[in-house]
Amino acid sequence: MSFRDNVRTEMEYRGITAKELAAKAGISINTLNMYIGYRESIPSADIAVQIADALNVSVEQLVREKQKVYSYEF
Repeated sequence: MSFRDNVRTEMEYRGITAKELAAKAGISINTLNMYIGYRESIPSADIAVQIADALNVSVEQLVREKQKVYSYEF
């Protein structure tokens, strides 16, 4: 998963909108949309820290590729 996907997953888990996250992170909604929208830009370290802090997660959790977990029923 990409930074965009990880942020979106955390937002969904916490039930927070993009507008709420942007305000909490101290960035504009347009800036946040650059990172979680279809353009999928990579934020600077400072912005990544602000977003991670607003989500109460580490930057590493947002930038690391998460391995997909497969569930098999037998």
